[in-house]
Amino acid sequence: MIYTKYGFHAVLKEVESRLTYGKLRKQDDGLYEITTGGWSDDEQLVHALINPASKFHYHYIGYLIGGAFYFDEDKTIESHRRIRIIKEKEEADI
Repeated sequence: MIYTKYGFHAVLKEVESRLTYGKLRKQDDGLYEITTGGWSDDEQLVHALINPASKFHYHYIGYLIGGAFYFDEDKTIESHRRIRIIKEKEEADI
C-alpha cells in the first residue's frame, strides 16, 4: 500500500527504518543498494520487496552474493548494465 499511495522513495524510507543490521545506500550511479549483513530478518524484508506479488519488484535489478540487493527507481536497460559492471568488479576482486 505504501508504494501505491506514496511511491518508490517512501518504500525505501520504510525499509530503511525496519532494517536491523542492514543498510540502505544510494550509489553514485543512481542505484539503491540494500545490504542485509546476512541478518535473516533483513533478508526476509528484501525478499518481500522482490516477490513477484509486490509492485516494488519491478524496481529490482539484481544482487551480489553476500547480501547486497540493487534497485532502480526507473528500471531501464542502463540499470541492468550498471549491475553487470558491479558484478564484474566484484569477480575481479576475488
